[in-house]
Amino acid sequence: MNSSDHYRLPTCNIEYQDSDEKHIIELELKTDPQNKDEIKKEGTINGCNLFSSSVDGLPESSKTDLLHIKGTTHTAKSRIYTIDTIEQASIVDEVPLMGHNTSLDEGCDYIQHCRCMPKRYVLTLLSFLGFFNVYCLRVDLSVALVAMTSNHTKIRFDGTEYRAQAEFEWDSVLQGHILSAFYYGYLITQIPGGYIAAHFGGKHLFGGAILLSAILTLMTPMASRHHWSMLFALRFVEGLCEGCIYPAMYSILSRWAPPLERAKMVTIPHSGSYSGSVAGTLVAGYLCEFSDWSWVFYLFGMIALMWVIAWQILVTDSPEDDWHISSDEKRMICESLKEDNTSRLIEGSPPWLHIVTNIPFLAILVAHSCEGWGFNLMQTSLPKFLGEAMNLRLSRAGEYTAILYVVMGLVTFISGQLSDCFRQYKSVSATLIRKVFTTTGFFCCAIAFMLSAYVTSPAAVVTLITIGAGLEAMAWAGFGINHLDIAPRYASLLFGITNTFATISGILSPILVGSMTSCGRREEWTTVFNISAFTFVFGAVFYGLFGSAQKQPWADPILLESSRMKRRTTSN
Repeated sequence: MNSSDHYRLPTCNIEYQDSDEKHIIELELKTDPQNKDEIKKEGTINGCNLFSSSVDGLPESSKTDLLHIKGTTHTAKSRIYTIDTIEQASIVDEVPLMGHNTSLDEGCDYIQHCRCMPKRYVLTLLSFLGFFNVYCLRVDLSVALVAMTSNHTKIRFDGTEYRAQAEFEWDSVLQGHILSAFYYGYLITQIPGGYIAAHFGGKHLFGGAILLSAILTLMTPMASRHHWSMLFALRFVEGLCEGCIYPAMYSILSRWAPPLERAKMVTIPHSGSYSGSVAGTLVAGYLCEFSDWSWVFYLFGMIALMWVIAWQILVTDSPEDDWHISSDEKRMICESLKEDNTSRLIEGSPPWLHIVTNIPFLAILVAHSCEGWGFNLMQTSLPKFLGEAMNLRLSRAGEYTAILYVVMGLVTFISGQLSDCFRQYKSVSATLIRKVFTTTGFFCCAIAFMLSAYVTSPAAVVTLITIGAGLEAMAWAGFGINHLDIAPRYASLLFGITNTFATISGILSPILVGSMTSCGRREEWTTVFNISAFTFVFGAVFYGLFGSAQKQPWADPILLESSRMKRRTTSN
């Protein structure tokens, strides 16, 4: 078979919506006259299906794939494959097709690609909105619980204020248990979620987890009014659902994010968590003030349900499964990830021993755990510090905390863009970039904590912590992408493991802080800040010494077998 051969396909009339030359219809032709029905059931990876049992000159053991018809010129090119099985194919030659003799299945619709945004960025945007919704669902109870359990001021539509009575008589200890129920569930499903995503894909796990969380959120008012134990169980199950979300996202990005765009495609969804925390807290506060507290859960639950619909329609597990992606973008993504072998899901048991004994992975684990300690310290204890040690009103402390989240979200977003820009320079290694962003973020936060322990001005303390903690978010453009660097196929599982330890660290953080600041004196908080600064310094040094962005041999079956053979040769 040589490139001068031409094959005649059955004739069809192609109808375009207009004459724009940028229009592309993608077809896939699979020919096997003896097993036509069987191949039909296999489906396609692009556009519309086309089946033919009478293609002149085409051997029965061949198929054509990726047939493109561009614009109004009707020029086309096809790759001819020889196949032994449906799964294994090898390219024989690229054959130009004459004219526009091509056939479309009846009822096959014209597929128009998005011209305004590449499909991988559509995925990134929806992931951002997904995390925005997740954190709205997570923080809603923290705000609503105040209105549910204490007398509070409300405003009527005419602007008059009145005093609303608490609906529940739950003491502070019981409220603490109810708020903690989410994190008990969240802790349990991190590693199982990563395992499931690696074996079965992340799309349905990500969307399904948010779907169930939205339904449970809508049921929260009913559960609360039935009994506090119902609310505890509901929040526990919601934590189980949301524990799968981060690992699921890493599974999806391992198959969608080109290596030179990993940082931006990881950090943009992460910045959605900060945005959701701010928006959820502010909107929930206004809803509790102007309407019944139950509307906090109804509003966020309904918005999340609408997001799930868009997610299920627009997102696929991989570019190969997407019918609306352009051929150029699909080819670019698949070729850039070819060496990572992420197009195939994991089969069999992961290399657990290699993972838990791998030094670069342990560096990520340490960095993520230190970040979990510091982030939860700022999330749960900063308002308490500002109120107890700095004598600020709680409303002002809440405003400063919201500003901190905004800064962290912006820094996370910008850091991802900068990291990918640096990756364009071949002289700068990915390992160096990951280490610079992680260590810079951690050291800045450590310095801010140490200085805050001795500064007496509330404005200066807030400024220091905002700048330092904001810059700490740079680390997400470092260790936060590192899971995809060292083991793309196992990224969801690795993140599940490291996030489990980060969650444990985050749970211990407010407990230890509470025990160390029982009197609320400034000296007690000085000790807390110094310990936190040391935690970040330790994380920065350990990651700086042992972190790596090199793909590990155990991360790919071929590399693993090669490594084993090399060891055998050396031992002999």
